[in-house]
Amino acid sequence: MNRIYNGVLVDEDGNLQWYENLQKEFNKRKIQHYEVAQFIDTDVNVLFDKIHGNGSFTTDEALMIQNRYCKDVPVEVLFKTSNVSNVNIRDISTT
Repeated sequence: MNRIYNGVLVDEDGNLQWYENLQKEFNKRKIQHYEVAQFIDTDVNVLFDKIHGNGSFTTDEALMIQNRYCKDVPVEVLFKTSNVSNVNIRDISTT
């Protein structure tokens, strides 16, 4: 059963997987989710879900985002997934 911890998808073993580098770059550069969603022609909720591990980006989406917003960061770094292990199950709500 998948669960949500601080907006991030957690697998049944308590591991989080999300695009941490992408979110950090958005924060650092003050890039708004709605702006990126509009640019890649998707809903802002879909974009949020993808960033937080509930879905994945297409190659075209990743390249578009990297080329427009983070040209100085290699796409492999920008879209590297991050894992956090052993999240306390009491901190997780069921989805």
